[in-house]
Amino acid sequence: MLRGFVRALENEELHLRRYRRIGKVCGVLGALVFVLAFFAALRAGDTADLWFVVSGAVAGFVMGLAVFFNSSVEQWPVTREFLNADAIREAARRSEP
Repeated sequence: MLRGFVRALENEELHLRRYRRIGKVCGVLGALVFVLAFFAALRAGDTADLWFVVSGAVAGFVMGLAVFFNSSVEQWPVTREFLNADAIREAARRSEP
């Protein structure tokens, strides 16, 4: 976790761009899985109940990841303000094997 903070502090723009991209991909993938599961359930009838529930749960989890990554990008300016960059770098150096 410390190394992740150090990388984010060293190149904030790359960190934010990566998180934005991951958030968008997760959102699109989650929506796609949910729509496909919904149409498959409509077409198959009663036999697809379990698959609809499972794929809906997977889609919900992936869409939750999208919310996490997107909110992380939005919260970064506030989080960055309260981070002590030197202390984080020193702690990361101490924890390296």
